[in-house]
Amino acid sequence: MGGELIKIIGKIPIVLKNNEELSAQHSHGFIGNFAYKEAQKEVYLATRHGTIIEKYGLGGALISTLHGPETYFPEYDIVPAGQYITMTYNKKTRFGYIDICYNKFKDKLFVLYSGRYQFGKNDRGPSYMGNIIYVLDNKDRIIEQIELDRDIFQMTISDDGSKIYGLSDKEILKYDYIEKS
Repeated sequence: MGGELIKIIGKIPIVLKNNEELSAQHSHGFIGNFAYKEAQKEVYLATRHGTIIEKYGLGGALISTLHGPETYFPEYDIVPAGQYITMTYNKKTRFGYIDICYNKFKDKLFVLYSGRYQFGKNDRGPSYMGNIIYVLDNKDRIIEQIELDRDIFQMTISDDGSKIYGLSDKEILKYDYIEKS
């Protein structure tokens, strides 16, 4: 893919300090994780600080953009950084999709969701972790919500789709996945 997908998502133009020229600057707001559907040759990119999942073809063309279950976009402030300007988190910054996995056997996409604010009180735990997994079908619709009993920051699905493994701050957790019919 030549890195084009990451370049398009990971950099946005901003004005250089005391200059009118645009410069590509890495965006903290649009970092995220991706999953690959090999049979369809599609890449799903989930933003970490918003509720956006973008689906791309291997050539880098955007196929569709998914929003939800609630809709918010990356929030950040533009601040001076030497002779340049950079982006930094603010009190409105929220974690969205922390991780994303595709399971070929089940033909389903699993996305780990936080919804918590970067700064401030989070009654449900650290903002960079989550306990809600949304399951999307092959038409990119949310068909199931799984609520885990513990927070995780990374997950994977067993090859046969029967187990969800998650990394917590202290251990590896294992959950049985039983599809709702």
